[in-house]
Amino acid sequence: MSSEQAYKMRSQILLGVLFIVAGVLFLLHTLGIFYVNSLWHLAPLVLVLFGLNRVIGFDSGEQLAGGFWMIIIGLWLYVCFEKMWGINFQNSWPIFLITAGIGQLLRVLVNRKNGTGHGK
Repeated sequence: MSSEQAYKMRSQILLGVLFIVAGVLFLLHTLGIFYVNSLWHLAPLVLVLFGLNRVIGFDSGEQLAGGFWMIIIGLWLYVCFEKMWGINFQNSWPIFLITAGIGQLLRVLVNRKNGTGHGK
């Protein structure tokens, strides 16, 4: 199985599991057993899961950097929504500069290692 096929299969499985979990939570909410309102702050973690899926078994620096961005953005949104460590949207913008630099380095290093160029 190629890495592209493995990625597609993992993505489909992840999406199926997310639909099942969301359906069960909304059913429990409808039955009055569990209230979903408090779970919306966890939504950015779905982005983290898709980023991890992209990072696992990456073929190129672009895939690795893209997955890395998804993970960082998901974690950043979660931290901002939960107001952890005093971090909010206004004071945390430098994280994106740091992330951009790390992503560019990852892209170049992986592409160089794979012999696919210097990354763009």
